[in-house]
Amino acid sequence: MGREVNASEEPEGGAASVSSYRLQQQDDGSAVVLAGEGRSGRLHIGPRELPYGQTSTIRYAEIRELWVHESCRRRGIGGELVRRALAWARAEGYERIAVEASARPDRPALPFYEALGFTRRSVVLDLGLSDVSGAPVDGAGSGDQAGEERS
Repeated sequence: MGREVNASEEPEGGAASVSSYRLQQQDDGSAVVLAGEGRSGRLHIGPRELPYGQTSTIRYAEIRELWVHESCRRRGIGGELVRRALAWARAEGYERIAVEASARPDRPALPFYEALGFTRRSVVLDLGLSDVSGAPVDGAGSGDQAGEERS
């Protein structure tokens, strides 16, 4: 497995330049792409775990984590990490890539991934259980996977 990178370390060479990108193959079949030895950014990609015991004949990979140091954001590092991860996935024989992204307006993940060619295929709705009285909602219990829409 690759070495751990301390995310609190300042990026090499300052925020404006990342001189190196490196891919580390992991023992579990996934990969980590590092920008500036991981101090500027990192992306973890690997085989997608399908929910609810589903199976697929299509080989899916998923982006499990994408992180860019705050001082390095909006400089193309995240996009370059994704492009390198996509190249790795193609070389490994994956046919599709999935990523779960926050839809919160203060987190611009959806526009970021859409600009890289990703499209929305499903929506997951979330509800904190402390936010409701516990009373059933009309239509609840109909056998559908609650809160999940699939296309």
